[in-house]
Amino acid sequence: MLVPSYLVETYVPRVRVGELDGLTSRAREAAEGLAREGNDVRYLRSSFLPEDEMWLLWFDAPTRDLVGEAGRRAELDFARIVETVE
Repeated sequence: MLVPSYLVETYVPRVRVGELDGLTSRAREAAEGLAREGNDVRYLRSSFLPEDEMWLLWFDAPTRDLVGEAGRRAELDFARIVETVE
């Protein structure tokens, strides 16, 4: 069975661009922690759109709630979580 993918939008001001590596590590580690607990969640990748000050992250997970939990554990403010189709 295919695990759904989710795109997360979050605001990161340009002045915080230097923090993106650390923020990415936190997102990845939170997903890995959930996976170690038996949840089928995986951080995939991220992109930063400097003009919009928008950071986009992709996760595989069976539910939007698990992606939200990864954000909470990473102490990241996810503005929106949407299911994606590729």
